[in-house]
Amino acid sequence: MSDKISLQAQLDEVKEAFLKNAPDDAKDTMMNAHRNLADSGLIGRAIKKGAIAPDFALPNAKGATINLKSELANGPVILKFYRGGW
Repeated sequence: MSDKISLQAQLDEVKEAFLKNAPDDAKDTMMNAHRNLADSGLIGRAIKKGAIAPDFALPNAKGATINLKSELANGPVILKFYRGGW
């Protein structure tokens, strides 16, 4: 048996702790934001696991613009999404 906990289990623990400990106004804010996201239809339009990413251009760490199509010409690409601490 693995000691690793699944991401879903971790998320469930965080949600349970939030619902138990957060003030009611914070819970209301989160529930409204969740409802607004669900109502927007954005979730249904999100790229699914295993799907092919559309071409895009973004600045790299040095400020130069790169695009996915150009990078794929050099070989496989790993996309990493990082939520900054700002």
